[in-house]
Amino acid sequence: MKPRILVVDDDPLYTEAAVAILAQDGRLEVVGCANDGREAVERALVLQPDVVLMDIQMPLLDGIEATRCLRRVLPSARIVLVSASTSSTDRRRAREAGAFAAIAKGLGTDALVEAALTAAEAVAS
Repeated sequence: MKPRILVVDDDPLYTEAAVAILAQDGRLEVVGCANDGREAVERALVLQPDVVLMDIQMPLLDGIEATRCLRRVLPSARIVLVSASTSSTDRRRAREAGAFAAIAKGLGTDALVEAALTAAEAVAS
């Protein structure tokens, strides 16, 4: 079975690009998208993704707080926080919130796919 991925970002262009990139990889299945952290938690409860790729900076509920919520309600999912920021503070906050990993958006398409696959492997083990 392919790992199920939920993409969360408030930038529709980034979301569309991430979905296209992930969908091209035959090892992954994108099951949905969300526009903010609050919607991410709601959609994750319904869709039961294996991996959530989520922006840190979002309205209503940011990626850090949404990660904390998801770790409580869907502990089996692995959350990869994706950010334009390369700040060590953001990476530290991501780890403290329970994120599996944090990557920079600028790393490119291969890094996004590899982060999703690595997180999915951790779910399976």
